[in-house]
Amino acid sequence: ESLTQGRAQPRTTKNFVSAMAFTRWLFQQPRGDNVAPKCTLVVGWREAKPCFSAIEAVITGDTTSLRPDCRRLPLATQQSAGDGSQVNTVVGKCIVHSKDDKQQGRAISWA
Repeated sequence: ESLTQGRAQPRTTKNFVSAMAFTRWLFQQPRGDNVAPKCTLVVGWREAKPCFSAIEAVITGDTTSLRPDCRRLPLATQQSAGDGSQVNTVVGKCIVHSKDDKQQGRAISWA
């Protein structure tokens, strides 16, 4: 009972089969200075870099660092409520899951 108190809305979970599928989904989500980050990305070490690159592409608008994907649609139009100097995406937190100490060490040094 106490775990559900204070939640503004129910939580939903999406599962992506690959970093590319996540990128396709992310590119269709709203972005801009009036977008509230409401999603947490939980990703394995192997998928972390391409997922973080996708998030960076959504924020900067520069997709040149991404792998080519003919099925990926263009970025969603940037929404702006102000001067447009800050671009938010729906992903506000990221958790990188590591299988062992070696992966954890790599993830820490990479971050």
